[in-house]
Amino acid sequence: MNTSGSAFGPSLRQGGCGCDGNSSDHRAENRPQKVQVIAVGSVPAVEEFVMRMYHIRFANPYEWTPPQPSPSNPDHIMRTVTKPITLSSL
Repeated sequence: MNTSGSAFGPSLRQGGCGCDGNSSDHRAENRPQKVQVIAVGSVPAVEEFVMRMYHIRFANPYEWTPPQPSPSNPDHIMRTVTKPITLSSL
């Protein structure tokens, strides 16, 4: 039985996220980490979302993957984009 909080790692209450200011390696916080954003919905909704992300300068349309069928709904598509972020010490 896993008593560390969850099957995915330590509990947030135990400071497992490293965001409690007690991280042993502060240099790791300065390295960019990758975050994947997934847009799933109807073709018009996903394409509108991609364009809105472009207009707020989050990601260019060509950075997103080509439309793929959604595994959960045959009438929907999905597109993803991966962006680097630098963790702050909030």
